Amino acid sequence: MTMVLLSSCAVKVKDEPLYLDEGSIGAVEVHFLTPGTTDLNKTQWDAIRPGMVCMPETSFGDFKAELEELCSKTTCTYEMEQALKTLRGVFDVLEMARLAQ
Repeated sequence: MTMVLLSSCAVKVKDEPLYLDEGSIGAVEVHFLTPGTTDLNKTQWDAIRPGMVCMPETSFGDFKAELEELCSKTTCTYEMEQALKTLRGVFDVLEMARLAQ
C-alpha cells in the first residue's frame, strides 16, 4: 500500500521509510504503513544516511496519535484502518529495537 486515502478529507499518506540508527552495526528500516523490517549493515547505512533529518522517537508516536485522532473524528476507509494497524506494529518494532540497544 503506497498511499492511503482518508475518505472524508482526501489526505494522501505516503508509505515513507523510517530508519532506526543502530550505531556501529548499521540501521533497521521500517515503513510508515507496511509491515516488515530490513537490516542495513554499516556500509549500506553510511551510504544513504547523509542529508537525512533525525527526530526523536516521540515524534513518531505523535504522528500515530494524530492519525488515530483524525480517524476518530472522520470516517476512515478500511485501508486507512489497516494502515493504522500496521503503523502500530511499526512503533512496536521501533520500541523493541530501541530497548535492545
